[in-house]
Amino acid sequence: MPENYRRLLPPVGPSLLASRAPVSRRAESQGLTADAEHVLLHGVLPAYNALVADEQENQMVRPTLLGRPAIRYALAVTVCVYASAAVFSLAAQVPQLRSMTDGVYSAAQAARGQQVYQVQCGECHGMAMEGTTGPPLVGDSFLSNWSGRPLANLIDKIEKTMPFNQPVSLSRQQSADLAAYILQAGKFPAGQAELTEATLAQVAFPTVRTFPAPAASGAATFLPPPEGNLAELMRAIAFPAANTIFNLQIRDPAAQPKKSPASSPFDYVEWGSSVYPGWLAVDQAAIAITETAPLFLAPGRRCQNGRPVPVDRADWKQYVAALVEVGKLAHQTSRARNYEAFVDISEKLNDACANCHKVYRDKGGTEGSGAIRCQ
Repeated sequence: MPENYRRLLPPVGPSLLASRAPVSRRAESQGLTADAEHVLLHGVLPAYNALVADEQENQMVRPTLLGRPAIRYALAVTVCVYASAAVFSLAAQVPQLRSMTDGVYSAAQAARGQQVYQVQCGECHGMAMEGTTGPPLVGDSFLSNWSGRPLANLIDKIEKTMPFNQPVSLSRQQSADLAAYILQAGKFPAGQAELTEATLAQVAFPTVRTFPAPAASGAATFLPPPEGNLAELMRAIAFPAANTIFNLQIRDPAAQPKKSPASSPFDYVEWGSSVYPGWLAVDQAAIAITETAPLFLAPGRRCQNGRPVPVDRADWKQYVAALVEVGKLAHQTSRARNYEAFVDISEKLNDACANCHKVYRDKGGTEGSGAIRCQ
């Protein structure tokens, strides 16, 4: 504290704190509000008294009431002290990230993971993790795909989606052991302690700098003339894909029993529905919506009534963009196997469809039968 304040400002005596009425009158004379007075009494004054306590031992100071400059100075000092303490407190609560090179798993854990891998994973990902029908689990492409992402995300993916033909058959511990073996195969060193739930939040994959893929040769991608009209395209792809997502409002795909193989005479449709059941069907439906919605903008396509699809109109482009976005959200949520979130996603998908239908499909008639659609 500056010397002039030390000489002029003694600690506040009990007479000031004993009665609220005199304090209020004094605060009013200083131009303080009630809230400011409360802060002064319970925060600033005790801190101020501590700051000048040593000065009383060395000097004779006549007790006087605080003036406005002193109040402001003491208030500023106290606020700074409290703010600094809060910052250090928050910093202490933030977990420190650990590098993959710090030994975040144990050799014994990786050995357990290797045993699981040989039985459950090697057929698709290769016994050396080089990738066969499934992607590689080592090397540049793997690290690029997981660049900067938490290690917990990899364990979640293993637990919820692997093996491909029997998802959700591995325990959380087995998934963590597999992650340890993947790290070992990727030349990340082992440590003394095992990878646990307590340490997962502190570990992330290293950030890998990626470069964009070279542009394809040619000025533009060639699209053949549309084969079907707009209604046919929607019924072929968007309609069944959207219904797969809508169905999540009443049925959990993880609880869907596995269908037995089709009986003789062989039914390809029945057989096909049993090949990619549960969450796999949801994944594919979300991709179908996202990837095919831009086909609604293909030049030359016509509506069911023969009118051209309004591909150049701003609102039509917005409706298509909204469908693409909800498809991406559905795919992201499906990969996370977040069943509860699909109630909200189903509503978003319904809105994206209905907003366009009201303007272009249902125009001039009841739902689905607009006589002047695409106008």
